[in-house]
Amino acid sequence: RAWWPLLEDLPLNAMCAELARFDCADPARALYLFLLGNDQRRHLAGHFEDIDLNRIELKLPFFDAELVRSFVEAPLDLGLGHGLYMRFFEQLPAPARAVAWQTYPGHEPCPLPYPDGARYQWGRDSRPRRRALRRAWATVGLRLIRRKAIPEQVMPRSALWRALLLTLTGLSDQAWLLREAELMNHYFQCSAGRFQPPASVGKRNSAPAQQHS
Repeated sequence: RAWWPLLEDLPLNAMCAELARFDCADPARALYLFLLGNDQRRHLAGHFEDIDLNRIELKLPFFDAELVRSFVEAPLDLGLGHGLYMRFFEQLPAPARAVAWQTYPGHEPCPLPYPDGARYQWGRDSRPRRRALRRAWATVGLRLIRRKAIPEQVMPRSALWRALLLTLTGLSDQAWLLREAELMNHYFQCSAGRFQPPASVGKRNSAPAQQHS
């Protein structure tokens, strides 16, 4: 696999380098900042990527810089289990608390009763929908494999087969990898042949480089 030697250590090395940027007395705070900058921020990547196409600008009060700053400055333990989030909601006008909202398992519960017929994201009644989503992404993966849409050097078809089977059987949700593969296929199509991956990359040489005078 031509690019594999260059890429296999990249995620771990990049994560360690990113965590090292945060000089925090509490290591957990560094992890929080890492997730804030590399997880939450990227939830909006697709929106801003296509904002010139859909011409829609979202109102995002929870991404307000001053609000985020105040959350980051609060004691870390206060934020566990959505504790700070719930205290924040208590200060909002009554209409903001008029409708029940979903909470994570084990976190502070919503103080309002759920309406009849409401579905819980992690409940049994949501499993059919999750299975349907897994099947949909497995279909996408199968299409990419059959068309050989992604160069083998970039993403081996064996990896796509593995993600497809694990997702389809429900043993592991690898839909994220299939989504990335579909996005990569989109970029290759947009390149219209202008990009060609290298045919091969030499194996990593474990011996020290020789010095020449």
